[in-house]
Amino acid sequence: MRWNEVFPTESMTRRLWLTLLLALVVSCGACAWIAVRVIDTESARNDNERVVELGSAVAANLNARLTAAAAIVENYSASDSGRLRQRMLRSAALRDVTITSWPDAQTAGRSPVLIGSSDRTALASGQLLLVSAASGRSNALYLIRELRSAAGSAVAFFALSPEWFWQGIAPVRSDAAIAVLDGRGQLVQSTVEVAPNLLALFVREQQYTQLAVSSAVRGWQSAGTGWLGAVTRLQSDNAVPAGNRWLIISYKRAAAGSAGVAALSAALPALLVIGALVALLASWYLAAGAGDFAQGVDRAR
Repeated sequence: MRWNEVFPTESMTRRLWLTLLLALVVSCGACAWIAVRVIDTESARNDNERVVELGSAVAANLNARLTAAAAIVENYSASDSGRLRQRMLRSAALRDVTITSWPDAQTAGRSPVLIGSSDRTALASGQLLLVSAASGRSNALYLIRELRSAAGSAVAFFALSPEWFWQGIAPVRSDAAIAVLDGRGQLVQSTVEVAPNLLALFVREQQYTQLAVSSAVRGWQSAGTGWLGAVTRLQSDNAVPAGNRWLIISYKRAAAGSAGVAALSAALPALLVIGALVALLASWYLAAGAGDFAQGVDRAR
């Protein structure tokens, strides 16, 4: 039997080409699967870190402003009520002040915020309260302090300037947003309009989230859309002012598909063409080498 009959060149080339192409496809598929998993894992980790950092930064910003406003209010409260409004004109943090008697403060419609019995107890003990109240389409924020003088006591409602207080909470990138809920679950501020279904999920987070200060990653499904976010409890130093058990929610739309597949899909056709050419050249080279080997054996015989 002749060796060139055992190793037919054309048949070997075809079989080698198909074998190498199959091996190449399997190898590329395994590498692509690993790459997709790595890219998706890294993308999810980056998204989680981003929303956590965003919520923590907003909490730190608001805590710093609350602490500054509380210090201003405490300083101004040492003045008599006649000079209080005049001194307020020099502060960018406060917009206005309303001073009422205790009976008016506990009567609906006679004060900016209705004071309950528990609030009165806290104010009488010298605490400074942070309270939000609906004002048209937005929520007004008040720092409430009891004023004491020789003539008796009164209640001062210091209105925070929204332009000053909310400055800098909007994310740099437009694909993320911030929502702030007060202790009652009312939406105090948001950088974008929040859909009712999504807002209901945020309210549930405020009601059931057990957080001290640290952030926690969350995921929500609303009207067929996935959302990724982080919840952060607003807690200023030494709980001053009191009543600031707000929840800061930083969130963004979850990726609809695989980031790894999207990254590889553009380069995959070119890789397959290159791989097919490499397999074709390799099979031709190996088949040619086998043919030369068979001819050499025939001549030696």
